[in-house]
Amino acid sequence: MAASFGTARKWSLGCSPVIQRLTLSILLLTTLFLTLSSLASREIVTSFTAGRKLSRTTPIPVYPFPEASHLIIVACHAIWHGYAGEHPGESATEWNLKPFQQDQQITFINHIQLGLNAAIVDEESLLVFSGGQTSRKSGPISEAQSYYNLANARKMIETDSNVSLRVTTEEFAKDSFENLLFSICRFHEFTGQYPDRITFVTHEFKRERIQGLHRAAIRFPLHKFRLIGRDAPGEDSPTGEEYLNALEPFTRDPYGCFDETLVSKRKSRNPFLRHDSYFDSCPELRGLLAFCSQAGAFYLGDLPWDNHTASQLPATA
Repeated sequence: MAASFGTARKWSLGCSPVIQRLTLSILLLTTLFLTLSSLASREIVTSFTAGRKLSRTTPIPVYPFPEASHLIIVACHAIWHGYAGEHPGESATEWNLKPFQQDQQITFINHIQLGLNAAIVDEESLLVFSGGQTSRKSGPISEAQSYYNLANARKMIETDSNVSLRVTTEEFAKDSFENLLFSICRFHEFTGQYPDRITFVTHEFKRERIQGLHRAAIRFPLHKFRLIGRDAPGEDSPTGEEYLNALEPFTRDPYGCFDETLVSKRKSRNPFLRHDSYFDSCPELRGLLAFCSQAGAFYLGDLPWDNHTASQLPATA
């Protein structure tokens, strides 16, 4: 730039004062523009790399349902492929069922209805179907989206009703702990806040695992948490497989981050290598989302629901 000024000065010696002033003005304005452009670019890059904060030009999100306070979770367990007949979802051939899930499709439909029933009676509730793209055979469709599709196919959700505006999906969870934690994050994405109350719809035999272990691991107050359980016929108590494959591993590893059984299960249930964005969309939960303790200890950092009660904090293991 110094060379440019020198060249301009030599050239301007033979020019009139007006042209000289005009030339210098143009050079100064060009220099100012280039400097400001460089600073602005540097600021945008810094803003993006330092936590991906909103830039000045990014519009403030408009949350679809900011008045919600009650999160209703329907934990999904399989993928419905679709059907055009009179009774969608009632045949096992319409589902991708694991061997131990045979003939449980009616139970899954019941879970959908139980979630909708809870949403109907509380206009401040948000219903979240939770479950990821867990089956390569079924293709890149999530359990959650298939439940939502089934609810519509069976006309369980009236399109002109208030409830239809209060239903969404969470499409990354790979086990029951993620059903709970990720649905809380999805609630935050949809409402701009965290739930005051949680209702969790699942099998009754999973009550000890979800209400006892998962809820305690995220330190959500027990008196603000409700589990609605509905088992398939003959599943009225925890089985040996439930103890071996879920209760015992989650007791050792509350967050499912190092136990071989839990980690391998999550890997096998993510055949399309999907990655959630909750670390960015739920900054208040980053510590919890990233937490892992091989000593079985609970996360003790700040959480949005800490002010609900001071007496619900669990002791460390």
